[in-house]
Amino acid sequence: MPFYINEIPDVMKGMGWNIAAALMFQWFSNPVYKMPIEMRSGKKERPLPPEELQRNHEEVVKSIRKYEEDKRKYKKEIEIAERIASEREKNRKSIDDLDMWEPNRSVYYGEERTVAEDLVELDPMELTPDQYNDSIVSMQWYLGFPRARDILFNGKVIGISELRGAWATENGVKLLVRRLMKAGWKPNQKLSFSLGSINMGARQLDSICQVNRADHSDNRLVVDELLGALGTCTIKIAVVGSTSWLPFMGNFFNVKKIGIYLRDTYDFNGLHEVLGLWDKSKCYSFGEVPWKSILDSYSMGAQILFGDGKTRSNVLTGNAVLVTNAEFRRWQDVKQQGGDFVVYSKDVLWVDPPKGGERIYLPA
Repeated sequence: MPFYINEIPDVMKGMGWNIAAALMFQWFSNPVYKMPIEMRSGKKERPLPPEELQRNHEEVVKSIRKYEEDKRKYKKEIEIAERIASEREKNRKSIDDLDMWEPNRSVYYGEERTVAEDLVELDPMELTPDQYNDSIVSMQWYLGFPRARDILFNGKVIGISELRGAWATENGVKLLVRRLMKAGWKPNQKLSFSLGSINMGARQLDSICQVNRADHSDNRLVVDELLGALGTCTIKIAVVGSTSWLPFMGNFFNVKKIGIYLRDTYDFNGLHEVLGLWDKSKCYSFGEVPWKSILDSYSMGAQILFGDGKTRSNVLTGNAVLVTNAEFRRWQDVKQQGGDFVVYSKDVLWVDPPKGGERIYLPA
């Protein structure tokens, strides 16, 4: 029987992976949207002012004219180069059978984007309702996985509880100053200025008073609901409190509470990322199947999912299906269903600042 990738959420529910299933159900129910690669890190393209748009237009026109001139000038050389490239492409496809893996070039898959200086910070409050979810994943659920409690911060593995004292790095404090100034605070002002509130949700905190981050990296040798729901995710740190100014000492931020929350992107960028071996009953762990043989066949093009979502059995895996990001992108193209979105935890873990960390000097 054919197995469709939109059956995976039901399989997840049957395995007891209710959070993972809810996230994937949302993806299938969303309108088609392929997340730009910069949004994964909370960035967006910098909007250009009218004068720069006009200047870019003029440069493009000049470039097109020069290209046409070069085509006429070097017509014979170009024809030879194109013929050689065409022969190489034919040989490569006949040997490796890679044509079935090449992305549709009319669709953006997140492999190329603009340069860093053309990016600015994306305000999470600008996201449309289809572009985020903050009602499914909870910090309590996340911390229920023992391996989730050790995270990567500044190149070191630390416990998540240590973040309350580790966040105030040089860059963390600089970001706090930027957050304050964006909110309207001015250095050396004598009146206290408040930032954030413990009543804010994760998305609001991310917009207003997020000051540092840590990473949870997935361990793909452990097949559990955490892997099925989030894979990799980011632990964000926000502070709420108020400023003070002391004569001859300068500006300070008095930390009232520290908020810890999750941010992830539910997207399928990176076409060949393996998402597991699935059938109608479960996702198989690495100890249950001959993974080396399967991955060898996968690298040779022996995938078993088609662009219409149908599958056929594989001699190595029986009725199981090796699923990659590419299948979800193809589903979007063929079925016109499925939209990427940003995931925020529906709650925030609030902790007190550590002793000695209640007051932060602001180098402003």
